[in-house]
Amino acid sequence: MLANVCADSGRPEVAETWFRKVIQVGKATGNTLITAGALHNLAALLQYQPGRLSEARQFADEALAIKQTLDAGTVNIWATHGLLAEIADQQSRPGEAAEYRRLAREAKRQFPGTAQELRRFAPVIVAVVQAVHDDTKANSTTDEHIRQANQAGGEAAEFARVIQRILAGERDRDPLCQGLSYQFSPVVETILEALADPSTLDSLLSAPETAE
Repeated sequence: MLANVCADSGRPEVAETWFRKVIQVGKATGNTLITAGALHNLAALLQYQPGRLSEARQFADEALAIKQTLDAGTVNIWATHGLLAEIADQQSRPGEAAEYRRLAREAKRQFPGTAQELRRFAPVIVAVVQAVHDDTKANSTTDEHIRQANQAGGEAAEFARVIQRILAGERDRDPLCQGLSYQFSPVVETILEALADPSTLDSLLSAPETAE
């Protein structure tokens, strides 16, 4: 989309004009998918512009309302929950931010494709659960996963730190998932669920892997 190109190239005013045009066309033609996407992108563009945070919130709310009528996976509804959480943070509304992040994680976990994504993380999930129960071999395996994640850097390193917090006994999912993306937060939640009920690992291990 041309609007995204303009935004990425440091031309926010031009990007905003294009986003608004897309929204106008989307509404005129009844294309709710395009409309919701453009509203989300416009809100993301405006949230860091001085004096436009409330406006960004309005567009994000409108995007969410539309996405709630569509397939959650098609529109990545968790991304708009996450955007609203970021806006709430900037508006000094920590309670709202936490709730939006919870909704984002819940939506991502309920998306059918997430089960397939989690299958790739099965080795580390199982290793962490076993390590908590003081399995010597699992401890060694978990240490290797942590080492590799730290080497990868970025969010993978943050995920490694969360694993270490779990191994140290932390179990509160909200602070553990804070700062993690929708790739890693479902993994952390799955680990916590398996620690509370090991039988939940059965469905994870039996899920067929997706073709590469």
